[in-house]
Amino acid sequence: MGYPLGPWYAANSCATDAARLRGHLFLSVGESDSNVDVKCTYDLRDALLAAGKKDLFELHVVPGANHGACERTDMRVKRLQFFIDQLHPPGR
Repeated sequence: MGYPLGPWYAANSCATDAARLRGHLFLSVGESDSNVDVKCTYDLRDALLAAGKKDLFELHVVPGANHGACERTDMRVKRLQFFIDQLHPPGR
């Protein structure tokens, strides 16, 4: 993952188990996040795509935003709509 954190960090990455994803996943990250490198989110995205899970996740990268980008009003609305769509799909 590019960090000098040791092998335990990669072993605990969500990307390791991407093929096991069964539900839907909402991913959001600030493009300039100084706490969680955006590369980690891209690695998870790539693992999900490689596992054939392209229809099970949404990725939202907020341009120029730092950590906490998902607390912006527009991202809260997107996150809320995601949960509404997943918990109350059409026909249920």
